Amino acid sequence: MSCFVDTSVFVAAYNKKDKHHNSAKRLLRSALKGEYGAIYTSDHIFNETITLILRRVGNVTIAKEVGDAILRSPRINLTVVDVRTFLDAWTTFNDRDYLFDSFTDYVTYEMVKRFGISTILSHDSDFDAVEIPRIC
Repeated sequence: MSCFVDTSVFVAAYNKKDKHHNSAKRLLRSALKGEYGAIYTSDHIFNETITLILRRVGNVTIAKEVGDAILRSPRINLTVVDVRTFLDAWTTFNDRDYLFDSFTDYVTYEMVKRFGISTILSHDSDFDAVEIPRIC
């Protein structure tokens, strides 16, 4: 069992004004306790998370806090997207009619398939269109 944490969960957990704030905090706490198995995320998610925290919260200290939490967690496996996964995402983007509204989500989809990750933790309903279970 394993899970992939999406941007929407990280951002909501650190943004008190986000409508999913409480559920995101619960999801992360559960994941960090091992309830969803090994935890994965990617450098693309990290980038998107820091960018959105800066934009939505407007606080560089909080952006640094979430970045440090991801990087320092012994439970979170931060994976760097390789060329093969990136190109697979590009192929899926070209072959499927508007599956996701973010290229990062195509990359996430390919990573989850490639690494055999069983669940996506996300508040992004776009993932409901694919065969990977989403917990939100």
